[in-house]
Amino acid sequence: MERLIIIATNNVYKFNELRNILNYFDISCKPYWDFIDKQKFPKEGTTSLSDNSFNKSKFIFDKIKLPNVLGDDSGLFINELPNNLGITTMRELESNNCFSNYDRNKYIISLMKHCNDRSVNLITHLTLIKSEDEVLHGIGNMKGKISFIEKGINGSGFDKIFLLDKIGKTLAEFPFKDKWCFLSRTKAVRNLMEKN
Repeated sequence: MERLIIIATNNVYKFNELRNILNYFDISCKPYWDFIDKQKFPKEGTTSLSDNSFNKSKFIFDKIKLPNVLGDDSGLFINELPNNLGITTMRELESNNCFSNYDRNKYIISLMKHCNDRSVNLITHLTLIKSEDEVLHGIGNMKGKISFIEKGINGSGFDKIFLLDKIGKTLAEFPFKDKWCFLSRTKAVRNLMEKN
């Protein structure tokens, strides 16, 4: 894989996590806003994480005219509630006034209060546009369950409520160096590297 990747996101948490993951693979990255002013991305679609990640990459690739632009789209898929979250995870959370990690986690716990099956999949699609003619896709899936309460202090996003399968601890109960290999973004990066 290329040794300098340009990340197409305005989400600082997402950029930092991708940077930390890519560092483990000896790959450097920079946010696109190191090259141009911050942009307002086009509205995301509701049918495909893959399309959304491609559209983010392509939008920035067309603006900066540099190779190796990486876009990401992720969603939390609840097995027992297929009509909630998923591809529109962040939009559903924000439409319910959940703008902080605490509010988002509280909403998800409340949403699942009657679920017997608390299983979820956090799925990430990555698109790397190397050139006009070369586009690679990577997919990562992290399986787990949603806890009844927040636990742990390490991380953000859903880390405090995402219980790792067979381990019984949330992601936030591990330092990054111990959990990075489980993350959906790590798995998506590995998948991308296999195709490069």
